[in-house]
Amino acid sequence: MKRVICLLLVLLMMPVAAFAAFDSAEAAQAKIDEYMASLPMDEEDESGQAQVYPEAFGGMYVDESNNIVVCLTEDTPENRQEYIDFFGSDDGLVWEVVELPYSTLMQYYITIGARHVSTQYVIINLYKTKRYEINPAENRVDVYMFAEPDTLEEILEYFSTLGFGDGVYIYFVDEEDTEVLKNQDQVYAEIEEKKANATPEPEPEPSATVAEELEESGFSFAKVVVPLIVVVVLVGGWFVIGKLRAGKKDLSEIDEFSDEFK
Repeated sequence: MKRVICLLLVLLMMPVAAFAAFDSAEAAQAKIDEYMASLPMDEEDESGQAQVYPEAFGGMYVDESNNIVVCLTEDTPENRQEYIDFFGSDDGLVWEVVELPYSTLMQYYITIGARHVSTQYVIINLYKTKRYEINPAENRVDVYMFAEPDTLEEILEYFSTLGFGDGVYIYFVDEEDTEVLKNQDQVYAEIEEKKANATPEPEPEPSATVAEELEESGFSFAKVVVPLIVVVVLVGGWFVIGKLRAGKKDLSEIDEFSDEFK
């Protein structure tokens, strides 16, 4: 009976032993570091930080069972083989499909740093970035910032113009960087809630016509315009009558001249 129980225990433990090839998270991480160090540097990269990564490589990380999770943008036998060759077998390797290759994540990481160097104030100083790091498990670059509450929306709007998309994720931390106060999803949710609860602005009243504005200002059409028209008519009539009289006088002079000439 004891032999049967021992045999069962061995059988139960065999899959675990076969799957968990690394004794600890530290041992698994050491193998990841060894692999990353084996990759050649990118001689064309001016920052001196980028390496030449396999095209489908999306990064590696250690999971809760001390396995190495190999992230690939395309999970094919050919893409797996390189890592199996490096680690000696696929024991302790877990495969995961991601969207962004590690080369893109590194480029985002370098871009954030380059903006630090070039502007001296935008991401690092003005927005008080504490740290930023590549997070292979989430397939993105995590940025940790200390910011005043009234600048959170401004910061997210600024980052949205940089073209990172889902490849960069922002956490807002306390000044000592000991606690995450909010993440960008929470801030976006607060923005949407604020918009939903906002009191709609009253529609502007239609603008008054010129006549209405004049009337409101005390201008009276009947008292001002009508008398003015009367004056214009009288002056015009007087002018016309004067011209007619002058015309008659000219005609009489012409008749007198004609009689003398005869």
